[in-house]
Amino acid sequence: MKAVMETKWLSRSPIQDRPQEQRVLQGALAISRKLGLADGGVRRVVAQEITAAKEVEFGWGKQWLWYGFPHDTKPPNLTRLRAQLAALTPKLIDALADLRRLPCHPRVRITLTQASRQLIRVQYVSDRRRAAIVAAVLTVRRSGSPCRR
Repeated sequence: MKAVMETKWLSRSPIQDRPQEQRVLQGALAISRKLGLADGGVRRVVAQEITAAKEVEFGWGKQWLWYGFPHDTKPPNLTRLRAQLAALTPKLIDALADLRRLPCHPRVRITLTQASRQLIRVQYVSDRRRAAIVAAVLTVRRSGSPCRR
């Protein structure tokens, strides 16, 4: 995310890019539907992922406003960066599909939230955002597959 923000900073592009966010969401939903995942949980995970990315970008922007942007930085091409990030989407959706009944286990939310600092080690991602990501992940279900105890 730092590289994305470097590119946006130097090009004076806004952090929020709704058309790009929609492309990311639609791509994730297309993949998840093929795997039989219900849209709601996948939407929540992608929304949290996008929100976390914006938090990180705002964090870098705030740092550079206070301390200056590194002069020797040559940011990568944003189109290439987005292609690399898009290549991660199928892997993320596959991982969500592999969760199977994990969300149904008692105490899983507490356990994952406590472990989230080790699982999500990106600068500027808040504990609150980590908890929201965990909560979103735990809403992912196969279509028609509620938890039964």
